[in-house]
Amino acid sequence: MPMSKELAMEIMAFVNTHPHGWSHDEWLGFLHQLGASGMDVSDQDGVGLALERAQVERALKQSGIKGLGPKRIETIAAEFSFLPQLRDTDPAELAARTRVPRKLAQEVIAKLRS
Repeated sequence: MPMSKELAMEIMAFVNTHPHGWSHDEWLGFLHQLGASGMDVSDQDGVGLALERAQVERALKQSGIKGLGPKRIETIAAEFSFLPQLRDTDPAELAARTRVPRKLAQEVIAKLRS
């Protein structure tokens, strides 16, 4: 979904204020807030996917893992759009699907599971 810079900022702000996830009611309230501020929320699935990917990106950025820069974070989030999915992934699969070194993949999964 092509996303405006303003929408991307709102999504990241929502994710930052909900570090452990959000309820369905919070999600609906967020959509309502976006719509009330004039943003296009007709693609609710796209907004939801963007939220989930932003949550993955946030978790990876905050992991503090050396060698996990912006490009790798973006690659991982594009391939594993849901944090629970990424947490449950075998490190070998993470390495294969994202082409990150296996040792780094092991560290990422271990950190996310802790």
